[in-house]
Amino acid sequence: MEFVIQLLILLIAVVCSILFVVPKLVEKLVIEKIKFRHQKLLKETESSLKMQSDILKSSIEAGSVSGQELRKRSIRSVKNLWNEILRIEDEFSSVTGIENLTTDEEMNKLVQGKEHSHLYVALEEFSDLQTILKKAGLTKPQNVTKERIFVSEKLWKYFTAFRNVHGRLGILVESSITNNKKFDWKNDNLMKDTVEGIISESEWEVIQGMKLSGFQTMVEKIRYEFLKEARATMRGTEEFSEALGEFHSISVRQERTAQDERAIRKERDTGPYRT
Repeated sequence: MEFVIQLLILLIAVVCSILFVVPKLVEKLVIEKIKFRHQKLLKETESSLKMQSDILKSSIEAGSVSGQELRKRSIRSVKNLWNEILRIEDEFSSVTGIENLTTDEEMNKLVQGKEHSHLYVALEEFSDLQTILKKAGLTKPQNVTKERIFVSEKLWKYFTAFRNVHGRLGILVESSITNNKKFDWKNDNLMKDTVEGIISESEWEVIQGMKLSGFQTMVEKIRYEFLKEARATMRGTEEFSEALGEFHSISVRQERTAQDERAIRKERDTGPYRT
């Protein structure tokens, strides 16, 4: 009898272990599968960019372009990349707006469809991976690859970082909707790797601690660095004054963001969000 009881206790312990461990293992496998898919996609895209760049570089070198012509071409490339930044920003405005103005808990409810509102409808647009890649300009990267050899390595790095953080955010939203669970970009290794060398460790920690507007703060930093590097290319030209205007515009947007965040915090402390 005592042996039977011990056997039953052992069986119960085994069953409990399975019920506790298996879901954790499944969840970990799903997350790792998503990360692997995204890493593979980013590597394939970067490989395509490098190949296109090498081809174009050979063509330029064979053409014996003069220094003055190259300078003009560099300025045009800066403009083209800036216009692409503005396009990406517009394409992702709905999802970044939601991300900047909702807490993790609120976003988690949205991706689970528990709060079927106009915000959820806006997120649904990012439930399709091909749509996200198209918005980020990753389905036809050759459209901007031709600009790569006419700008500095820093400028290209800032541009690709800007493009990739938006694409990565969209991919994480798609994964969140698919799995009914928010995947936080603040704790995403690929997102952090994308901004390495642009966002310092101390700045990243500050961003991670922000309940609101963290993504916008990160993007503003990347955009600021892009424009600062662009000024070096355009110095002494008419475009230089335009770049200064963009700096002023960024400062204004940053102040507005801070004001909006303060207003939302006040509303949460005194209004319906109060707990």
